[in-house]
Formats: sequence, structure tokens, C-alpha cells
Amino acid sequence: MKNKSLGLGIASILTLLLMAGCGSTTTSGLGGGAVQGNATIFGDFSKTNSGGITISLIGTRITTVTAASGDFALNNIPQGTYTLSATSLPYQPKFRNNITVTGNGVYTVDPFSVKVGKFLDSDLYNLYSPFLAVASFELHPEASIGPDNVTIRLTADNKTIVFEGPDQSLYAQPADGSAQPLLIDTNAGPFMTTPDSSTVVYWKNSSLYSSPVSISAPALLDTGVSTNFQITPDSSTVVYMKGTSLYSSPVSTSAPVLLDTTVYTFQIAPDSKTVVYMKGTSLYSSPVSTSAPALLDT
Repeated sequence: MKNKSLGLGIASILTLLLMAGCGSTTTSGLGGGAVQGNATIFGDFSKTNSGGITISLIGTRITTVTAASGDFALNNIPQGTYTLSATSLPYQPKFRNNITVTGNGVYTVDPFSVKVGKFLDSDLYNLYSPFLAVASFELHPEASIGPDNVTIRLTADNKTIVFEGPDQSLYAQPADGSAQPLLIDTNAGPFMTTPDSSTVVYWKNSSLYSSPVSISAPALLDTGVSTNFQITPDSSTVVYMKGTSLYSSPVSTSAPVLLDTTVYTFQIAPDSKTVVYMKGTSLYSSPVSTSAPALLDT
């Protein structure tokens, strides 16, 4: 592939969806079997841009490339046990072992997906290095990347990738690539994941929503909301702006509380109980759960 992934929403992530097992070295034998499967570029939801991924049996000259749909087939394989590789520069290759071919049978590789890309920051690079491509282009998980300004975030427990696709839809996927992306909602805007990694809070059409990252269950929290919102460190509450008014609501259900008016900037305290904010040139604080403004300084 010659940077075909740049045309996809998730420009720097490659997901290889093969159909394979697990194994080791090649052994010769009689017969002419086949291995078939599918390998796609992550984000190629239409399955029309995944051609050119090289599929090979290591230790042999048996190789092919995927069709635009990602389908591939290796034929005329002597019976034996093989290691399958899937490669597409500049991404890191993926290997599957114990591909056993017997007689004239067809071996269909078990479905799996692998996350490879350049979206993690340097603090996480070593942890995820087996899945990463060349580290010359590293971004923080909360950065906007790619030609389509796609946002990708990794949950705090490092188990889930939440991302906005090129069609402005919000998706979640296990970070180990063990499942396909889950559509959370469509027409989504800015989003944040809760520190406990369970929930995504997102803006959509001037409204604030939340949903678990494991299933699509959007809950409307409030309407007429700006894109300026924060989640408390204990993951219980979202604090947000409606015009110049400061509100809060539980993350999982709609129960808006007006905290104060004529506010232009705010910050949640580390204890999750207090929000500190500016009104004009004065500094105030209030509990996040109820309106009780306290003047701190002018």
C-alpha cells in the first residue's frame, strides 16, 4: 500500500481483518490445499480501498495481495503447517501461526483484527510498540489527526479506542483489535471519555449526550450546550457551558443544575466536588452538584 490509508478517516491506523489460526515452521507433504481470508485497512467501512496488502506463507514463495475488498486466497499449497504474514508498508507486519493445510482442503483463517498505527503519544509508545508503525509521527490520544481532522482517544485503562470517523460518527473499539468498531452515535462532535473508562460524553447538534463505550446507548443530558465541557475526575459529573451560564449534570442521566451565570472560563478541582470559575475579573467556586457560589478573589 502506498499510503492509501491517508484517504481514510483514521489515517494512521491499519486494521488487518484476516481469517487465521496460530503456528510455526513449514513441513512438506503431498496435496494442494488453500488458505483464504480477508484483510482490510481500518476505517475502510465500504471495503473498497483495502487492496494491495501482501499475504504470504513464510518460508515459501507462496504469496498474493488482497483485492480492493480485502479478500485473498493462497492456492496450490503443499500440506503442512505454516506461518501467515500480512504486510503493508509503512505499517508493522502481522503474523499468524499454525496455519495447517491438509490434502486439498481449504483453511479459512479465524477472524481477528490488529490495531497498528501512529496515534499514541511517547508515554504509551513502548507499551503498544508491537502494534505501532514507524514512530516518526506521534500524537497524543486526544489530538486531532489526519486530513479529515479525525479525533482518537484511548481510555484511561488502555482497553478501548474511541474515535470520530470521517462521517462524523462516533465509534469505540477494543484497543487490542479483538472486535470490530462499534457505532456509538452519528453526527457527533467533540467528545471526552470518563476517567473510569466506562463512558463517553459527547456534543451533538448543540446537545450533550453520554453513552457507555461498550454498547450504543446514547442518553441526552442537556440541550443548547456549547462544546466547552469537562468531566470530574471521579467520572460522576459533567460540567458545561450554556451560553455564559455554567451547568452540571450527572454523566449517566439528565439532571441539569444551573451553577452560575456570566461565566467565561472554569476548571474542575481534583477532588471532583468543586468547580472554580471566572466571572468578569472575579474568581468564584461552587460545588459541582448544587449552586452555592463563593467569591474567592477579585
